[in-house]
Amino acid sequence: MSRTDKYSEKIDAGVIGRKYDATKALAVKKMKAAMPQQIWVEQMVKDVCDGVSTILLPYYIIFGKEVAMLKDRHNAGTLINELEILQRKWISRGLDLELLNGIKIRLVEEYVSHGYFRFDQSLLDGDDVLA
Repeated sequence: MSRTDKYSEKIDAGVIGRKYDATKALAVKKMKAAMPQQIWVEQMVKDVCDGVSTILLPYYIIFGKEVAMLKDRHNAGTLINELEILQRKWISRGLDLELLNGIKIRLVEEYVSHGYFRFDQSLLDGDDVLA
């Protein structure tokens, strides 16, 4: 069978439909599990950013959701550096440092208090840690 024939079979509407149907239940299950956290992050960001222009608010919400995603990918040491990189990205796009810090601190405190990861305070000591 040639590559062209294989490609033709792969893009057949019936095949695509069956693949979609096979993954739909899993996608819905994952979304239901993630939705409460996403709603909480969005509401928390709105609380922190009270009074911010509605034009900028979605960007703060995106920042909050990106912080939430980092928690699942990194341990505390790496998380500190990744948060700094993420924060610098959004500062360069015009967002306010104090609001970003407020969002970041609220999220990290929430995750620590719920035991999602252990945060070693000693990691914050010294000049080698990004502020």
